[in-house]
Amino acid sequence: MDEQEKKSLSVYLIAVTVILANLVVLSVLYQVPFLSDLPVIRKALPLVSLAAVYPFEFFQYYLKQDLLIHFYWIMSVMISAFGLMLFNRFARTVFIVFNILKFVILGVISVLHFGNYVFWGYFFKCYFNMVAFMLYIGYLTLPEIRQQFLARTKEKHFEPWFLKLRRKAVGPKDGEGYFNLALAYQKLGRMDEAWDFLSRTIAILPKKAEAHFAMGQILFDRHDYSQAIKSFQEAVRIDQVHLQARYLLGQAYQRTGCLEEAVQSFRRCTYIDPPQGEIFRQLGIACYQAGHLEEGEQALLKSVDLDPQQHVGPYYLGLIMMKDPARIKNAEEQLKKAVRLKADFVDSYKELGNLYVGQGDYKAAVRSFRDVLRLEPNQTQAHYQLGFAYAMLKDFDSARREHKILKDMDPDLAQTLGILLSRS
Repeated sequence: MDEQEKKSLSVYLIAVTVILANLVVLSVLYQVPFLSDLPVIRKALPLVSLAAVYPFEFFQYYLKQDLLIHFYWIMSVMISAFGLMLFNRFARTVFIVFNILKFVILGVISVLHFGNYVFWGYFFKCYFNMVAFMLYIGYLTLPEIRQQFLARTKEKHFEPWFLKLRRKAVGPKDGEGYFNLALAYQKLGRMDEAWDFLSRTIAILPKKAEAHFAMGQILFDRHDYSQAIKSFQEAVRIDQVHLQARYLLGQAYQRTGCLEEAVQSFRRCTYIDPPQGEIFRQLGIACYQAGHLEEGEQALLKSVDLDPQQHVGPYYLGLIMMKDPARIKNAEEQLKKAVRLKADFVDSYKELGNLYVGQGDYKAAVRSFRDVLRLEPNQTQAHYQLGFAYAMLKDFDSARREHKILKDMDPDLAQTLGILLSRS
């Protein structure tokens, strides 16, 4: 066997070693049953991984081997990139760590050759490798790109296959394994499977707050608020500072009409976490619904201060201020602020119209109810109020037009408006 044949054989042997090493990495990582039970494989895995991803320059310079093994490095990068597409933490770590290792080795070689004619070759090789690597990582960290991978690659094609592998490997007493499977199925939108594995998790780990919280989320999304309350209550009983559980518990109380309990839950949320506009806003809304207007106003003012671009806070502030005749102007300002922040916010236009009708400013009321109907043409109450405002302004033709529209939409309201017009 001549020297060239020996070189070729060496290249093939290294290539086969790399491919097998990376297959072992993936097999152990995804817990293929006949491999995951072998302790020797697990112990050897770090060494195999190191052997699989050393760069070409390391062999060429330190081991004095003149072997053309570029494609073996490319193979390891491709496998790591495949893991990156799945957003697998292990693959990302391998890819990033060994790319950094490559840059370090190239940097050392460049320094050792400083002043020689080969210095610039290694220097620019290191530089352009680093630029390409950073561009690749930067590309995958763009939100739009990540969303595309999540929607088209991870969830629809690869993830269910890997879930099957993991499902086979999870033992009957592996509560954490069941919980991780439940979260994966929940992320895929497969709630029945998620519920099944959460039930198994709780049977093994009854004091795992996150499992009760995840169960509550599924029930909440199914609009089974009474049962969701029980799950969230159990989560916060186990973990007193579980902010998300307390927050969704408050929302579940709101939807079941338990307003005092909702206020209590949101109030505790404000103690647990650093100030958040969303939490104070929900507390303010719950206080308004429960009739605690002073506390609700203070909470909403805090939410507006923390989140000045949110339109819901000013809207509910306007509703609270409308309760006090002395603060009608303040209420008007808050409702106008809400529509400035969100131009298509129908509820605020509607309340402005009602406010103007109460003040007797029918021209302003007409403008507000026109805005309501511009956004939602089928608002029967807005047609009635607009017809009423026209009648008060003696614009009977416009009022009759609204009356005609109402006949097809709501005969009872049309009859009420008709009686008003007959007396005018």
